[in-house]
Amino acid sequence: MLSTVMLMDWLAERHNDIKFELVGKLVEDGLYQALKEDVKTKDLGGSASTSEFAEAISLQINQSIKYKLISYFKSRIIKR
Repeated sequence: MLSTVMLMDWLAERHNDIKFELVGKLVEDGLYQALKEDVKTKDLGGSASTSEFAEAISLQINQSIKYKLISYFKSRIIKR
């Protein structure tokens, strides 16, 4: 998973496109949040399957995006 983050950083630099960096940050944050919530594969001392671990990361990414969108739209409404 961290190799995906590294790839996104490289793509951001290579193409001068911050969107890749933002995607990498979402993946990295989702990964660490899943670990914090003790969702780990066997090689990390947990019991989750690879699919379960990936799903936990995906859920964290989705929650982060929802939170950021809600915050964005709330700030836009308040400015009016």
